[in-house]
Amino acid sequence: MVLVENKVSDRRDRQIQEAIDVRNWKQALSLCEKRLKKGEKSDHLSALKARILLYFPDTPRQKQGRDDINALLERNPPVADIQTIVILEECLRQTEATDAEIDLTWERAVRVRPQDEELQTTWFEKNFEKQRWKGAQKASMALQKNFPKARQYFYWAIVANYLAGTTPNASDMDRRLFGGLAFKLLSKAAFDVPADNDPTTPGRALHSPEDVMLLLEVCKSQGKYQEALAVLDNPRTGIGSRVAGNSWDLVRGKLEILEASELWEAEWDYCRGLLEDARPDNLQNTNRTPHSIFGAIGDDWRVWTGLLTAASKIHTQEINTATEDILKSYTSQPKVSRNARLATLRFYTHESTVDADKQDRLFMACENYFREYSTKYVCSRDLEPYVTYLDSSRKECFLTSTRTCAKAFSPKRDALEAAQVSWITSEINALKMDYYLVISHDDNTHSRQLIGAFITSCLRLYKLSLALGANLPASERQPGDDAGILAVMALIHLFRNGDTTALLRGALLLEFILSRSKHNYDALLMLVRIYISMGAGSLAIKHYAQLKIRNSQNATISWVLFTRLSTIHPFPVDPHISFGQEKALCDPAHGLKMALDWQRGSEAQIFRGINQILHNGQYNTLLKALSFLDRSQLDFEKFMNVMEWRRIERFALSTSKEDYQDLLDFISPAVVDNRDEAVFPDCEAHGQPRFEELLRCGPKPSKCWLRRQMQICRFLASLNKGTHLKEPRLADELGTDSHTTDSGCTIEESMSSILVERLQQGVFIIQVRKIKGTVTEELMNYFRIIMSEVDRWVAYQAERFEALAQDATGLTFAFTSRLATPDWHYLHSLFINLESLQLILFFLEDAVAQIRDFNLVNLKPYVKDAAPLRNKILEAAAIIRQVVMKLQKDLRRGGVVGELVEAGIGHPENREDTVALELRNLLGEPWVEIKAADILASWEDALDGVLRVKLT
Repeated sequence: MVLVENKVSDRRDRQIQEAIDVRNWKQALSLCEKRLKKGEKSDHLSALKARILLYFPDTPRQKQGRDDINALLERNPPVADIQTIVILEECLRQTEATDAEIDLTWERAVRVRPQDEELQTTWFEKNFEKQRWKGAQKASMALQKNFPKARQYFYWAIVANYLAGTTPNASDMDRRLFGGLAFKLLSKAAFDVPADNDPTTPGRALHSPEDVMLLLEVCKSQGKYQEALAVLDNPRTGIGSRVAGNSWDLVRGKLEILEASELWEAEWDYCRGLLEDARPDNLQNTNRTPHSIFGAIGDDWRVWTGLLTAASKIHTQEINTATEDILKSYTSQPKVSRNARLATLRFYTHESTVDADKQDRLFMACENYFREYSTKYVCSRDLEPYVTYLDSSRKECFLTSTRTCAKAFSPKRDALEAAQVSWITSEINALKMDYYLVISHDDNTHSRQLIGAFITSCLRLYKLSLALGANLPASERQPGDDAGILAVMALIHLFRNGDTTALLRGALLLEFILSRSKHNYDALLMLVRIYISMGAGSLAIKHYAQLKIRNSQNATISWVLFTRLSTIHPFPVDPHISFGQEKALCDPAHGLKMALDWQRGSEAQIFRGINQILHNGQYNTLLKALSFLDRSQLDFEKFMNVMEWRRIERFALSTSKEDYQDLLDFISPAVVDNRDEAVFPDCEAHGQPRFEELLRCGPKPSKCWLRRQMQICRFLASLNKGTHLKEPRLADELGTDSHTTDSGCTIEESMSSILVERLQQGVFIIQVRKIKGTVTEELMNYFRIIMSEVDRWVAYQAERFEALAQDATGLTFAFTSRLATPDWHYLHSLFINLESLQLILFFLEDAVAQIRDFNLVNLKPYVKDAAPLRNKILEAAAIIRQVVMKLQKDLRRGGVVGELVEAGIGHPENREDTVALELRNLLGEPWVEIKAADILASWEDALDGVLRVKLT
């Protein structure tokens, strides 16, 4: 009978919920009242009715709903039904109650039902899911108190206390209180661990390395380093104990704690013991008693860095000599590990800065390392941090030595392919050292002939290597690809020094590399950025698709394409470029949508994984997963992609209801930049900008850039053309970092931001007049100034682009004296100005409607001025279109492809340009003509995009 009643009740609740879902408040209220009139009395139904009343549009009903909620909250005995409390919590959040007030409802229920496990776990899980750590702390402390035999609740309390004490907005008192509680609970768990020979283990005691790592994290957060070391040295809980299980993670954790507590002598001695045990001759010595059981594992780079860091901090002659002896004992072995070689380089690098006599030892260490590893891909990357500390004369000697070493690997005619590949790799590493120490220095002392000679050497080596990859599938990386990539890097330096053809040549060379190595990641990344810079956005999109960006890469790598894409190529790729690819790879808006949808879905998926980790008892892993979730929720790239997507939607005047406002709800001054610039190949000298910076289209967007984009969102929301921000004031705090003076904005973006600020002020004045019925004379004068400034801005843009319609050389990019093309800056400038005109139109439409609908008498004169200003805006937009169509006409004239071919590989009779000559021999004119036609088509696509922008 009870089961039947529950089913009937559930069906009736479902009817009410369906009415609520479609916002039919009257029907929902009617269904509730019918059940109440029939005598059905329950806290759940009363709370449901109060919730419906609270959502009613009229104030009296809302007040009645609040009164009903307060009556339920103040009732004695308190409400203890889980479903009812969940509804009350939702109502309290609707009325903007504090977390403490909401938790009080759960606390009162727990007091009257202390053995209701489901009630308390629901309270904990709801707070945990929303990352309300104080609420989770209260719930977990109640659980571990009321169910003392349940191990998981004890550790839930530890984790919740730790998180409540380490959250960024925690007060000093909270950090001490909650962190201290977490430490106290864990200390008891460590104390309860029995000796290794005792088979019984208390339920709350530390059980695994995960538990010990959790203890270390809590100790570090509280600065209790001595206590952490005591746990690690304790035979019951230490690294070699049954609980810790000789976990190498705990060794790394111990090194971190030794460094944090500045116990340099202890760290040096600990690392020395691990390294002595790992030395090959000691491993074979069965009569020696080792310091630990780790053996060869001790030859770990983290141990070497610990040894060298401690030695540099102690910095006594005795320690330096002993450290050098350890290094020599390794390098004297028949087979020397790479870590030992790198540690030797690092040691002599540090010593050479304070002792000039150590320069020779550093030189010899660098030379030996190159000789040992020059046939390995990692050789040049390993050496770069250290060769920069050599003085000028030794740098020259080192470069001579690398060339000699590479030539020594030169194979005979009948040599095996493996020997030839080793020689190519050694030659490439020698060229990388040449690039790092000579070519990449941006001091203008190197002539174009020197860089040209370097490029020629790279191209010749690349051409020689082509025969080696003949039998490899096209999807693989070819042995000599890096020689071609080095040539492109040097071409970019030529481009920055005024060679306008170098960018095109770099693009053609990368296209050729990718025709043989379709998935060469470095080449793809560089080509995407080069095409974006050239204004060939559709080609950039095509090659970006080949990167096959998936999952978390949307947060770390998608910026390569999407940065400012909405102002370079916002519209779908023409079919002649897409080659039948799927929509996501041809339409920038759809690509952005896929990236944002993944990020939205991934956060839910991550949290599902976190819940699983919580219930599995992997508490240290849980903290790492929560840290990853925080980085994902506060990801700058995600917010940037939302802004790019919204701009594209505005250009198309899309009626889509999707705006990703739920993603922006996480925005705060604590935005995390996950953009991974290290994915780009980089051989630039120490102290020089990274190679990726040479290919940027304007300044790198920063928090300040994001704040200015949020300003546009807030302006549009005030015109009812966008969703209101959940926390609008948080956006103002972005970009106010005193550590940087870089706004991350282009000149056009900064000017647009000033315009939007003026328009926002105009909206504010109209709203003041509408609400108060009048405005001061001062505000009226300011409104006149705003309208006058907007009018002058539109007139200035019209005059500027009218001049460009006659002569666009000031904005276009010229590959040759005859060939003007639309680079990224040309397109960016046009799209930003069209966006600004669109925003002014939105403002005028809203202002006129508000003045007329609310009969704002003293603002009515501006209604007459709006029509002429609107005409000026449309005229300015028409002039921009004329500028674009004129450039389109110039690009469609005959012979443009031939001019591009000549710019790329030179004239056949020009024998002086050795770079062009090598490219002609390598690429061939027919192949270059095909690529030149693709680039020309991409420019036409980009210019068509400007013409497709809709203002109204």
